[in-house]
Amino acid sequence: MTEGAVEVAVQIGGAVIRPGDVVFADPDRVCFLDPETAAATAAQIGEREARSLRNRPRLDAGERLPDINGIRARIDAARGASS
Repeated sequence: MTEGAVEVAVQIGGAVIRPGDVVFADPDRVCFLDPETAAATAAQIGEREARSLRNRPRLDAGERLPDINGIRARIDAARGASS
């Protein structure tokens, strides 16, 4: 007979997962969240995924992400301000 327990915290790869935690996973990562922060995090994940889908055609056409998201312009502006 195998011994075990339910509704107890477990540790997997250094992460502690507690009863009630919410699990988000995709092909690249797994995230364990406490229920109090899960809804807000799910909304952020959805927004990021939507941005990724909107940017995909531009990236496929050869544009670079720092140009698409405006980071390059901000860096160039900061460099100009410090000169």
